[in-house]
Amino acid sequence: MVDVDHLRNLIGDDGRELVERLVWAAEVRGALGELPEVQREALEMSYFDHRTQTEIAHQLGVPIGTVKARMARGMQRLASLIGGVEQL
Repeated sequence: MVDVDHLRNLIGDDGRELVERLVWAAEVRGALGELPEVQREALEMSYFDHRTQTEIAHQLGVPIGTVKARMARGMQRLASLIGGVEQL
């Protein structure tokens, strides 16, 4: 049996917090789709596959500096797409 009070603490009394998280996740997924493939690939490998930058560099066959640059540029672009912040 699921404890309703425990679930209420997780999602809030009316579920608004859960909906906000789902909307945010959809925005992030959409923004990831707008990134250049090399930036998206590096970020997905890091955040979804839990790989280090060194592991990513090895797997892609590129220098670690390239991975760092792709991730930094990708994160800047994500911020501009999601938060309306001007791209650096």
